[in-house]
Amino acid sequence: MKETKKPTSESIRIRKAEHEVIDAIMKKANNKNIGKKIVPSDLLAILLRSVSDNQIKQLQLSSVRHTDRKKLYREIYVEKHGATTDDEFEGFVMSSDFPKFKKEHDKAVDSKIMKSLA
Repeated sequence: MKETKKPTSESIRIRKAEHEVIDAIMKKANNKNIGKKIVPSDLLAILLRSVSDNQIKQLQLSSVRHTDRKKLYREIYVEKHGATTDDEFEGFVMSSDFPKFKKEHDKAVDSKIMKSLA
């Protein structure tokens, strides 16, 4: 019985804008008269080796949503004022007191975010 080969590549989904950038780079890279065709995985292999820890940290920070931050503000609010319902906290967020609370606790929220990314 003949052994089947396992695939050596896989598909990944990317946004159309990034796909267009890759296409443009591939056209430029393949504008040559000799040699084999350069494929996107050749480009990715080079780029992936150059990703730094700092760039990964930037990606992680950019993934933090407003709802994540609001959850952290709520945790601090509960620590200071005791248990509260979602509706009560939502009312506090909409009140004129929240901007002051937010300003006072921005650093604590940022610190919690950084710890969760470590």
